[in-house]
Amino acid sequence: MADLLALIGLKRSTYYYLEAHPLNTSSDNKIADVIRQIKSPQFQTEYGYRRVTTLLHDQGYLVNHKRVLRIMRQNALLSTTYNTRKRRYNSYRGTVGRIAERVIKRDFQADAPYQKIVTDVTEIQLNDHSKAYLTAFVDLYASEVLSYHLAKTPTMSLVMRQ
Repeated sequence: MADLLALIGLKRSTYYYLEAHPLNTSSDNKIADVIRQIKSPQFQTEYGYRRVTTLLHDQGYLVNHKRVLRIMRQNALLSTTYNTRKRRYNSYRGTVGRIAERVIKRDFQADAPYQKIVTDVTEIQLNDHSKAYLTAFVDLYASEVLSYHLAKTPTMSLVMRQ
């Protein structure tokens, strides 16, 4: 017996454990059938293992979520709806238009008021999932905001206002 177990690479204790505790595949098959009924096309919903576990508990089956996940993996019943990651929109198309000269040359200090005035457009996410755009004109001498404007779209007219 020892030679046979060594040949297949199974420890003796594992062999005797499996002999005393046979795998209960009949109950797994029964739960897999119930999961197939839950995930049938008539419900037209894509349930993951967590929601399937909750529905099994509602039907009176006391099963662990890890067991449900294992059964769903073995029978290819896992949800595929949430596997794709959403990418953020990117409108970059390469260099478009002309590139402005670097007049300030990263020297953000000014010796007199109104010598250097800069602006920037900031995108703000609102609670209703819409966006607002804020542009502020800042004097670099005193680092104070001279004026600001809000708009729903980031157009040139937003920046060109005074």
